[in-house]
Parts: sequence; C-alpha cells; structure tokens
Amino acid sequence: MWRWRLSSVALMVLATGCRQSEQIVVFHAASLSRVLGELAADFTARDGARVVLQPSGSQVAARKLSELNLRADLVAVADARVIEEILFPAHAGWLLVPATNELVIVHGAHSRFTEEITADNWFEILLRPEVKVGLANRDLAPLGYLSLQLLQLAEAHHRARPEAVGLADRLPAKVAPEHLMPDENELLALLATRAVDYAIMFRSTAEDHHLKLVRLPAAYNLGDPSHADGYARAAVPVRMKSGAAVVMRGAPIAYGLTIPRQAPNAAGAVRFVTTLLDERGRATWRRRGFSPVTPPV
Repeated sequence: MWRWRLSSVALMVLATGCRQSEQIVVFHAASLSRVLGELAADFTARDGARVVLQPSGSQVAARKLSELNLRADLVAVADARVIEEILFPAHAGWLLVPATNELVIVHGAHSRFTEEITADNWFEILLRPEVKVGLANRDLAPLGYLSLQLLQLAEAHHRARPEAVGLADRLPAKVAPEHLMPDENELLALLATRAVDYAIMFRSTAEDHHLKLVRLPAAYNLGDPSHADGYARAAVPVRMKSGAAVVMRGAPIAYGLTIPRQAPNAAGAVRFVTTLLDERGRATWRRRGFSPVTPPV
C-alpha cells in the first residue's frame, strides 16, 4: 500500500516536472489580457505548463498565423467572425464562443464634462470641439469596427434629435490620428495619460480597470442577442486581410477561440481551453466583466 502511494506521488512529480518545460502559446485580443492572465496563472499552478500570452488586435493575432506563418497553440479573439474570415479553412476548422460583451463609453476623473455625461447625452458631449476621443482601428481590432457600427445604430436610434444627425461620420472624423489606436490596451494608455477624455471600449475592460463608464441602450450597445436583427442594419467595410475589404454587419458581440490546425502543442491547448470553460473558469470570466456562454457555442 505504501509502495503504491509512493509510486503515485513519484509519477505526479515526474509529470509536473515534464510539464514545467512545456509551453502553450496564445495569440489573443488585447481585451482578454487580464482574464487570460489570471486563468493562465491558475492553470500553470495546477498543470505545470507555462502559458505564453501575446496580446494584440484580433485581426493582427489571426494574421500572424495566416500571413506571417507564426505558430500558436490557441487563438482567442474579440469577434468570432475574425476566425471565420481569416483562419477558416486553411488554418482552423472549428471555433468556440466562450463569452459575450457589450460596448460602453469610458472616461475618467480628468475628462471634460465627466459629471454631465449620461446615456441620453453622451453623443452630444463627445461631439463638442474641446472633447478628445479615442477609437480603435477598424482594420486591426474588432473594437474599431464594432464602435463604428455602434455609432451608425445610435444615429438611427436618436434620429429625431438634431445633435445626432451625422454622428456616424462626425465623431470618427474628429478623432486625431494619434488617438486612433491598434488595440484596446493602447486606448487604455491614452486614458491613463489623459491624452483623451473618452473612448468606446468593452464593458469588461471598463469594469476590470475600475473606470467610469456609461452603459448604452441595448438597441445599439451590441450586447443584447434580442436586438440582433436591428444590429444587422449597421455595416462597416473592414480589411480583414490583404486584398479587398469585407463588409462586417452588426451582430451581438461574441468572443471566439480556436486551436489552429498547425498548433505545435494542441494537447496542451486542449487542457488550457478546458480550464477556460469549466465552472471555475466561467466564474473568472464573470468576475472580469464578461458574460460567459453556458454551454459554449
């Protein structure tokens, strides 16, 4: 009996030791940095394998595989359609939707008119000449084209109000080139350094960083599946990859992940994905401001 127990412990130590030299490379959306960071640390403590996280805009993450021939064991993006448009079918054959999100207006104590802004007047305040706004680049991160879709839908929703006329064109036009950022982490830096007053971001990021936020009507925040038909009225051309732009229509925000066909460590990726989707993992997603999908689509 004692011999068996000792052998079992020895095998566990040997297995953990082997996995300490194992790594799982993840290309992922910048908005997933904190939730994946926490889940990766927990996974490594339990499994032994090291998770290497490489954040960027989602299109950049996918194109590192499809165009630069870099290798990753897992790809996680802020819009599941990025996987379909860039990685299907040559680089991936399936995807999972682990969580959803919504868009909000984010600001700080330094922001002009921070005490005045509401879900009813946000666009009037952001359009004021002295207010500086940051946006994500539509061709590099889903947050960019999702933000433009939101503006189109908000303009239509508030069409009876004169100050909303032309919102979808006027607001992006006033964003300075240096305030058009490649991913959400860069937008966060703009707010932190007070370079901008406001930005459109994912609710999860705003809550996770304890930022001031304005939640928007479900009719255009891209976070309510019951408004899917209405969201589809928005359309934004996006250069997902080299060549002609693809028209991306509005849809409820759905994160996506996949294990690429050429993943060097697919087995390790499967173990990590399992921890992302189990009860403990879903609790982490929820605490970080996401809405986990149960079961994953």
